[in-house]
Amino acid sequence: MRIIILPFVDYFLSVAFFKNKLSFLIILLFFTSSYLSAQDTLLKNIINFENPIRELVKDGNGNVYVQTLEGVFVLNERGFEKTNFKISNFDGIIVHNGKLTSRKTLEKAKIPHKREIQEYEWQNLLPRSGSLNFCQVIRDKYGQILVSNGTKFLFCFKINNLFRRSLPNLSIRGIEEVQDKLFVLSYSGLFMNGNKWTDKLTNSSSNIFRNGDILYFASTDQVFALDLKTNEIEIISNKITSSPIGEISCVFFKDSLLYIGGFNGLFSLKESGILKKEMINEEVNNLCYKQNNFFVCTSKGVYTLSKNKFISEISFPSELQYNDIEERDNKLYAASSRGLWMLEKGGRTTINLLKNTFYENIECYAIEIDEVNQLWISTSKGIVRYNTNNAAIDVYLPEIEFNKRSSHKNKSKIYFGSTEGLFEFDALDFPIDEIFIKENKEIKFSYYLNYFLIFILTIGLLILGWFYLKPKNKLKNRVDYPIENKNSAKEVPFNMENIEVYILNNIKTITAESLREDSGMSKNLFYKVFSQYYDITPKQLIETIRRDHQRRKKSD
Repeated sequence: MRIIILPFVDYFLSVAFFKNKLSFLIILLFFTSSYLSAQDTLLKNIINFENPIRELVKDGNGNVYVQTLEGVFVLNERGFEKTNFKISNFDGIIVHNGKLTSRKTLEKAKIPHKREIQEYEWQNLLPRSGSLNFCQVIRDKYGQILVSNGTKFLFCFKINNLFRRSLPNLSIRGIEEVQDKLFVLSYSGLFMNGNKWTDKLTNSSSNIFRNGDILYFASTDQVFALDLKTNEIEIISNKITSSPIGEISCVFFKDSLLYIGGFNGLFSLKESGILKKEMINEEVNNLCYKQNNFFVCTSKGVYTLSKNKFISEISFPSELQYNDIEERDNKLYAASSRGLWMLEKGGRTTINLLKNTFYENIECYAIEIDEVNQLWISTSKGIVRYNTNNAAIDVYLPEIEFNKRSSHKNKSKIYFGSTEGLFEFDALDFPIDEIFIKENKEIKFSYYLNYFLIFILTIGLLILGWFYLKPKNKLKNRVDYPIENKNSAKEVPFNMENIEVYILNNIKTITAESLREDSGMSKNLFYKVFSQYYDITPKQLIETIRRDHQRRKKSD
């Protein structure tokens, strides 16, 4: 069970909800350490009593009572209010036969009783409370989960099943929804409503583009068309026709032309079957159609189609790879290999919207915009929600690595594909903190204070991680391979961080099985570690490097 801290915590710093702000800041600092591990448990409220909580019980009518040294409080729609229930400091409240009473009362009547069962798992979610190692947990009539660990703070949680995951064992790419049919493309083939459509499609890593009743998608070396009326799949471009493209990444249909992006640039395919090279030579990562504009995201920049010519959006930094683009309110938002960038249309200045956050240099893959102008960005470390109204940032599922060309939006419902399955959620299920929108200096101060604390804590965690954890080198899509040297093949030590160099140096004899044997790992461990670096199989990686090697030798 994990916690997510939403921006509303700033509210408690700006109003007189807590009598001791310093105490709350300590608790807030604790929770910010859990901020990036959030998934489905929301901390909605923290109630501060004058004295430590001794007992937390619920009667047969669903009424929740809290006992402190001040007396007994009951929860109603206005919050906790003190009752007239009389009890000594040496006694404790308890519920018997659905009614509130005390332990001393039951003992005098010689009625057996026992304390509420403690739930230890919640203890890990709360600040430490001295030698106590238990929690009292009660679900109230308002749907909240109230948790006490013996301190004077009562924590109010709400569990939300915000994300629904399907196809958990697959690496997802293209996603398209047609009425009641959800089509999903993966390396294992095409799926419809969770069921495999056919076993013939493998190594599929492109998007899915819908043109009327036809769905276009591709494997690494072929392009397919699925007729939704006949349910028949046709090969539009076979391996021979597609060979100039290199490894295919994406497809797009416009003005009777099928555009195909790949490792060798952008191509267009006419109905006659003639393949034409367009004037974009760098690797194409995605093709997007936003606000009646056609964009090409490449390894060196973003292009737009204007008067049948592709023009570079030169204001975006050229040293970055671009994976997706969105357009809204005369602004362009680009997901890149280092953060999320914004460009005013017609302007020359770009801004990394995630600057000074943990996600400033994290690779962003896909962007969707909801009905209240919030950006939802899938990244290599979870999903980021960016509020364009106030620059507020929320992070979800940070332990999940998502994929390029893998998103879809239908009204408020959003899909993102990851290396561990398909994630679906409704943007309307997530609370929006209206307090951020108010022009209030005190709230603004608390907002920056909160994120300053998050920044300081993140730096501390990174320093600790540097000493205790070996950094994982997340390899990008392509690397520049060194020239093959037969004499040095056996001198290169084998590990996952230089696996591509090792394959290249042994390119003539290497196989998936020999690669596994050379790693010194068991079969299960090798494939488990390999999947953390790549979302393709070892055999596919070897074939890709072998094709690149042969192409480079021909060009030399």
